[in-house]
Amino acid sequence: MNQEAVKDLLYKMADDQLILGHRNSEWTGMGPLLEEDIAFSSMAQDKVGHAQQFYNILHTMGEQDPDTVAFMRNANQFHNCQLVELPNGEYDFSLIRHFLFDHAEYIRFTALANCPIKDIANLSKKLKSEVKYHVMHADTWIKQLGTSTEEAKA
Repeated sequence: MNQEAVKDLLYKMADDQLILGHRNSEWTGMGPLLEEDIAFSSMAQDKVGHAQQFYNILHTMGEQDPDTVAFMRNANQFHNCQLVELPNGEYDFSLIRHFLFDHAEYIRFTALANCPIKDIANLSKKLKSEVKYHVMHADTWIKQLGTSTEEAKA
């Protein structure tokens, strides 16, 4: 297996998690409802924790320690997708991003659960079981907003 390609994938997944975790944490204290504020903050914390776990695997593959990798790189050294770094704007944008990203993430972790690299397979199985709750949360909000009043849809 091409170790550089594996590292590249791990950096992309870790950086996506870290950046989105930070973006979502910007909603702490600002959510539309107290319960939603707490839920979104909790999911943001999960994302940062997921990033840490991917950085840990990278460290076992010879990369720098997780804190150095996460916090000592320049912006142009990150491998995240553009979706996660976009400014939050209104809450509906963050909710749609959450819906799209977590659904894609669930599919990715399902596929990686069969990875021949055991550390990646085991972590993917674990994270898939956590992300399913993020997906349920996103689905609930999208359905609720999609079937609510015209004012909420605007």
